[in-house]
Parts: sequence; C-alpha cells; structure tokens
Amino acid sequence: MSGTVDLGAPGGPASATFAVNGDASVIVGSALASQSTGSDAAFRWTAKSGMQDLMKLVNAPQRLILHNAIGVSHDDILITGDGLNPKLGVDEPWRAVLPHS
Repeated sequence: MSGTVDLGAPGGPASATFAVNGDASVIVGSALASQSTGSDAAFRWTAKSGMQDLMKLVNAPQRLILHNAIGVSHDDILITGDGLNPKLGVDEPWRAVLPHS
C-alpha cells in the first residue's frame, strides 16, 4: 500500500498515531473515544482489521483504562502505553504481549 490512508477516528472527531512496527503494517496511537466525555482510547490499526480498541484486544488489569499506545515492537507482539488508574487517579504505564498475527 502506498500513499496516504485515513485511519479514522471512531466515536469522536480526532485520533493520533504514535508508533509503527518494523514493516509499517501496524500503527498504534490514541483516538478520542467519546466527544461528549473527552476520553481517549488506545488503538492498534492494521490494513486487514482497521482500528481496534486495545481494551478489547488485551487482558488489561481491571483497574486500568488504556488511553495511549505509544510503542510497538518490530514484530507487533509487544505494545506499550499509558492509562488511567481510576482508583488512584493517576496515569500508569502498561505493556501488552499480543499473540503473533
């Protein structure tokens, strides 16, 4: 695929990308999940699957809300980011290991 591709912004008017894997087949970032609440959701994008909410792809700790995906490994197995711990009211880093796609 060459040229520019609109990745979309599900649920809200904006999204941002922060990292791409080694062969540029996977992009991670953050999308405005709800314009009314202003909440962000970490996402993973592939040409095959489109934009996917990482909260639905990974088994995140129950207390953590994944806001940003800011790194992805060369082979797309490891994704890192930050999220909100609502119990403590602070952002915390996270890492997720995905099955190889």
